[in-house]
Amino acid sequence: MQMNTQVFFRIYCKTLFYQHVKVVGNKPELGNWNPTYGLQLLTNESMYPLWYTDYPLELPAYSKLEFKVVIIDDQNILWECCLNREMNVQSLKQIVIVNYNNPSIQVLGIKSLVSEVELPQIEQNNARKVSIELQDYMSYTDSDSDEQNSKKSQLTNGNSLFPSISSFNSCLSPNQDLEHDQAEMD
Repeated sequence: MQMNTQVFFRIYCKTLFYQHVKVVGNKPELGNWNPTYGLQLLTNESMYPLWYTDYPLELPAYSKLEFKVVIIDDQNILWECCLNREMNVQSLKQIVIVNYNNPSIQVLGIKSLVSEVELPQIEQNNARKVSIELQDYMSYTDSDSDEQNSKKSQLTNGNSLFPSISSFNSCLSPNQDLEHDQAEMD
């Protein structure tokens, strides 16, 4: 089974108001060197002159990618003057950064954090249930009773809304822990 890589483009390119920018290259997703079918880039008032893809381009991993940036308007196609850009598609996600008519290319790999982290196994008999209802802590309305506001103040006066590590070292079973938490709430 062939694995795909997600590639995002960020292109620095000054254009006229009626022009747009495409990435054209050696893959069907890049138009097979036909600018009409190239990858259309976007920009906006706050990002210009940075053109970007807002969705990833799916390419086969470990393939060779060749491309150029073109500026297109109704009558003209302006190809970059530099040689074809070449890169190897490698990581799970990549951001490709280039300047129009500048042969340099910068490729940033984005690693998946979840797949790289080894999560410890927790035995259920040693686990403690912790639940936080953010609505209770975040809603400071005048309709709350003085007692509720006092509890909220005690929770937020400390530096954290989250329990300390030592609170996880409870000797209570999960059922006893739940009963303990419910008793504290009453």
